Amino acid sequence: MNNTYTIATGSKDSTQAAAAILDKGGNAYDAILAALFMSFVCEPLLSSPGGGGYLLAHPCDQDAKIFDFFAQTPHHKNTAKRDFYPIHGDFGTTQQEFHIGMASAATPGIPAGIFAIHHHYGSLPLIDIASAAINKARDGMRVDKLHAEVIQILQPILNASPQVKSLFTNADNDLLQQGEIKANKDLADFIEKLASNPMDWFYRDTPAQNIVADMHQYHGLLKQQDFEKYRVIIRQPLESVVNDWKILTNAAPTTGGFLIVEQLKYALNHGNERLALRLIESMVHADKLKNQQTAFQSSKGTTHMSIIDGSGNVASLTVSNGEGCGYAVPHCGFMLNNFLGEEDINTGGFF
Repeated sequence: MNNTYTIATGSKDSTQAAAAILDKGGNAYDAILAALFMSFVCEPLLSSPGGGGYLLAHPCDQDAKIFDFFAQTPHHKNTAKRDFYPIHGDFGTTQQEFHIGMASAATPGIPAGIFAIHHHYGSLPLIDIASAAINKARDGMRVDKLHAEVIQILQPILNASPQVKSLFTNADNDLLQQGEIKANKDLADFIEKLASNPMDWFYRDTPAQNIVADMHQYHGLLKQQDFEKYRVIIRQPLESVVNDWKILTNAAPTTGGFLIVEQLKYALNHGNERLALRLIESMVHADKLKNQQTAFQSSKGTTHMSIIDGSGNVASLTVSNGEGCGYAVPHCGFMLNNFLGEEDINTGGFF
């Protein structure tokens, strides 16, 4: 493998973590995991071990695969009392409603995804891959402009419990501002244990047991079987040909990949390539105008990272925690997702 590579992530720290792994001889999949671990630290409201995601992996000598480790719905949705309620994120000129609470959390898939990716393609020890994120969490990350904005928008969620608020406040108990440094020793310890133990440590041992106990006490939906039965799904990507270009995107049951390809085909079939590019640019510009309040409104609690290493291995990863449900996993330093409370996912209504 040569030393030429390409990295794009949601933060400078994640990019640097990935580059360091590639410089040590790791491949694109080692590097994407290093970036993912770092995103837990530096993008904690966009990426969390309590969320879910997808990896499109195309090794240089193998067929492409989709790793689906999105969060899964509970096996049994109790009809009894649920901790589930709306809050409003303030974007300045408008507000948006989110639903949070213990009953808004689905079974997290990111820990299982990490182990599946590493099992299939990893070349370095997982603890070595995670080391930069562990150190950053212990030493402290510097809050960037985007995350300072997200913190302000999601104040109602961060104020949902003292445990969650403590993850996003300074020594004076004020919400973090741009440029401030925040350490998260619980998250550092969690990442270290996750990378040093088998996958069952998360899904059958202390983390899952603590979550399930709190779900029972505070009217959530997740039970032990939801964690024990969680499985990563590996499928073939959607393959399309557009103007002699082969495009690989996420396949059903997700719809995003299909819609991207269909929009591109439509644009190219109704004009020339320059017109298609102008159409795409105008769509992006129009979307920015509609959502100009902050970058978070278009990110929807999601971050993305892509890496091509010197051998031609390709890794494209998207992860999300929604907006977070307002519950911090005990002694782990992160929030669970609120996917069961997102209207975009629950188009037929909640529950």
